[in-house]
Amino acid sequence: MRILKLPEPEQNRVNKEKVRKAQALEKIREIHGDLPTLQFPRISLDRAYFSIFSKDIFRHIYKGKDRYLDKYDQNRIDNMVQELRAQGFQKVNFDLPERKDMKYRKDVFNDYPQFKQNIVDHKGHGTGLHFKLCDFEDEVISWITISMREPHMAVAYVNFQKYYRYLNDIPKPTIGNFDTNFLPVEMDNKEKIFDDFAKLFITWCREIEVIYKHKMYELFEYELDPEKTEVIPISIEIPCEYLHRDIAEFAWLSDVAYCKSVVKHSDLTRTMYFNKNLKSQRFQMKLYQKAFGLARMEVTVHKDWASHFFCGDDPAILKDKIKMCIDAVLAEYRLSLYDIKPVEMTYSRFLGQLASALDWDRDMLLMIIESKNSEFRFSRENQSLQKKLIKADLIEREKPNSKNWIKTDFARWLSSQLGGYFICPHCRTYMVKSDKSLEYVCSSCGYSKKMI
Repeated sequence: MRILKLPEPEQNRVNKEKVRKAQALEKIREIHGDLPTLQFPRISLDRAYFSIFSKDIFRHIYKGKDRYLDKYDQNRIDNMVQELRAQGFQKVNFDLPERKDMKYRKDVFNDYPQFKQNIVDHKGHGTGLHFKLCDFEDEVISWITISMREPHMAVAYVNFQKYYRYLNDIPKPTIGNFDTNFLPVEMDNKEKIFDDFAKLFITWCREIEVIYKHKMYELFEYELDPEKTEVIPISIEIPCEYLHRDIAEFAWLSDVAYCKSVVKHSDLTRTMYFNKNLKSQRFQMKLYQKAFGLARMEVTVHKDWASHFFCGDDPAILKDKIKMCIDAVLAEYRLSLYDIKPVEMTYSRFLGQLASALDWDRDMLLMIIESKNSEFRFSRENQSLQKKLIKADLIEREKPNSKNWIKTDFARWLSSQLGGYFICPHCRTYMVKSDKSLEYVCSSCGYSKKMI
């Protein structure tokens, strides 16, 4: 596989950026001390999709003709790769060399009925062969689908979170609010995890190139040159996770982020989407509670944003590119890793004492208090969480034998007393309800705001 090297100007920019960030971080530490900021999340990778294509395939399609070597055709092939990087291959309007020679391989397709699957390729909706590559925890976490239309482009998928757990024998998490697509909170060696995922990305790209090459020979008897095979990222999720934090501590971001819309969910995840489904953007950001004690900011990049930042075969450089990617996305919302910090809950000390007295998990208690949802449903993926909440007497059935669960009277009382907040515009701390008047009062500077 030909993994692109960074051009010298880009490499110089990476080096300068590294120095700039180190200097800025030192300044932040002088000002804030040990106060955590978004500079210190646990960064990894999650679900990712790739386009795979070999420029060498035209040699086989033309079956000995010399025409595929013409400079005119080679230029079109190179332009085709650039278009793939910018747009992905779905319905891309590029001009294939010798288009009249491109055909649909029905003969091969009919030999593998067990692998048939629909696919969207360069000409639109079609059919291909789908191969499962890795099963883990009753889920296919890696696969490849090859189009039967020449030049046989492919789509590949991997769930890096579960693939990492699969390779390292990491137990299945039991505290997920929705799924188990995350690493345990106890894994707090952030630098090692970031380094591991950068290496895993490069290794997986090489592995999928070998698999594609093998499948092309198995299906069509094409021997492909690995130097002419392109593995192009088309969509990648980048989790930035804050350990032992609640999303309520970052809720103020919805007030300052520069975007057209913020969509908030009221379930246990309390997801906040920034510009959800805005098709003109090649990126998206959301914040949500992945599990109690695990607040996640998830950055997703598509098409040219993905292919631009995820390139190179040096893990150290890839890590810097990923950080630049996060910076670039946050900059679109006029946010920065360097000046966003979690705001400590005003009732944090009381909450810790209460959790200790009742022998409960503090993060679980905080999650229930800040959740505005009055009704919960659970699945097989988060049954462990359901059992913990029942044992702590924080949820109960809405009706006997009902599948719906609601907060207990005690949980609702805690939410009414501690949930709901305003942020002081002067010192950026949470304001609490006054016992004497209908006001929220800042416990740090005394600033007050009327409730109505």
